[in-house]
Amino acid sequence: MASPLSKVAATIGKAMSGVFYPATLARDARAAGENDWTPGAITTTEHACKALPDTWSAYHVANGMVAANDARLLILASTIAVVPAVGDRVTVQGSTYTIVSDGGSAPAVETDPAQAVWVCRGRR
Repeated sequence: MASPLSKVAATIGKAMSGVFYPATLARDARAAGENDWTPGAITTTEHACKALPDTWSAYHVANGMVAANDARLLILASTIAVVPAVGDRVTVQGSTYTIVSDGGSAPAVETDPAQAVWVCRGRR
């Protein structure tokens, strides 16, 4: 039986697409080197998406869940083919944020039950 949430992400993506800004998620990958101690070249893959920069609540900051300078980045899941991860860089509205996991107890990336929106901890 299909999950009742299976079409919710697409519906939210369609409804919110005009509110979110065009963005790019950049992910670095290192190729294998010629031996164990020589690293290979780094290649960057960019993924277009829709994102919305936001701030964390005073509750999150005061309780040590995020660092005071962390941004809350919302990414519409229906607009991107990869799952955001620590180390990825998101550029939206001319600012670039790196997804981080340090400086608080909140996870670097989380989502809602329908997986409609990725919520990321970003740092400039």
